[in-house]
Amino acid sequence: MLEFKNVTVSLPGGEASTSFSMMLSGGETACLCGPAGSGKSRLLRAVMGLTPVASGYITVDGELVGPDSAGYLRQKISFVPSQMPDVQMKVSDLCRSVYDLRINHDAGLTKEKLMEEWRLLGIDESVYGLPVSEVEQQIQQLVLLSLLPLLKRSIVLVDNLLQTEQTYRLLQRLVADGAEVLYTCKDNRTPCDKLIKF
Repeated sequence: MLEFKNVTVSLPGGEASTSFSMMLSGGETACLCGPAGSGKSRLLRAVMGLTPVASGYITVDGELVGPDSAGYLRQKISFVPSQMPDVQMKVSDLCRSVYDLRINHDAGLTKEKLMEEWRLLGIDESVYGLPVSEVEQQIQQLVLLSLLPLLKRSIVLVDNLLQTEQTYRLLQRLVADGAEVLYTCKDNRTPCDKLIKF
């Protein structure tokens, strides 16, 4: 269970984000919705223990989130950023780097399973051999989203979700498997259980 209690994060101008409280349980989706610069991405980083909260607290399964909880959180959380860092590698290398993480060794990740997820999301298989820098940002996010069902984490965080019918169906599959899904967007068009507006 993911809990936010009177949480704010510091914004670039020194102000604090809007305070909110929420509990998210397995099988639920929640959206943090608001304009650019409202603190949505920082809140996702705070869930992972990478950014401190300005006020309030966040817990994961009753454990207080902070800088010392990163190891514990890696076992529980999958994170999809809004954009990929500028990396000089092929999409295939990126996917293999996720497979090769020690924490994912038990996931049984294979290219065949990945390609099945790609078919469900409408990703052309030719993308696998392309350099990441040559792939559109939306397709990059779809590639990362395609890994989520294979990793089977209990908490899924998606920054600036690409809102399509395919991604909605993917989220529905994740929550049907018991995941807690928290995503951000500027204007929510995807059905969710909880909506927090900034």
